[in-house]
Amino acid sequence: MNWVLKIRLYFCKADDRNIIDYKMDYILDTVKYILENNAKLVIASHISIPSPAYDKKYSLRTIAEIISDKISKNIYFPDNCVGDAV
Repeated sequence: MNWVLKIRLYFCKADDRNIIDYKMDYILDTVKYILENNAKLVIASHISIPSPAYDKKYSLRTIAEIISDKISKNIYFPDNCVGDAV
C-alpha cells in the first residue's frame, strides 16, 4: 500500500527549531503508523518564500532531515519535485 500525505504546516524560513519540532511532533504518530504497516509514504508540503524563483536556501531538506531523525529512517529527498528524480 502507498500513501500520499499532504500536510499544511506552513513552514517559514524564519521558523526556529522549536517551532519545526512542534509541527513535526503533530504528524509523527501518523507517519509512524503508515511506515509500521509497510507502506510507502510521500509527504508533500511547502515553505513560504518571498519570490517564485527557486532558491536552495528555501528547501524543505532541513524538514526532511528532522523527520528522518525522529523516525530513525532514511528519507529520500529529491533535488526537484518534477522529472525523473521523482
